[in-house]
Amino acid sequence: KQYVRNYLEEIGFNKTPPGPVLPKDIVQATRDKYVEAYELVTGQQFPWA
Repeated sequence: KQYVRNYLEEIGFNKTPPGPVLPKDIVQATRDKYVEAYELVTGQQFPWA
C-alpha cells in the first residue's frame, strides 16, 4: 500500500474523491510487491505469477 501512497503523494492527490486512475506501471509494481511478499512469507510461488 505504501507504494501507492507514495505515488499519490507525488502527484499531489488531496484525498478528495474520486481518486485518480492509477497508471499501469504503478498497478504492476504494486502487484509485484504483493507477490514477492507472499512468496517470502509462504515459501511458495504465487499461483498466478
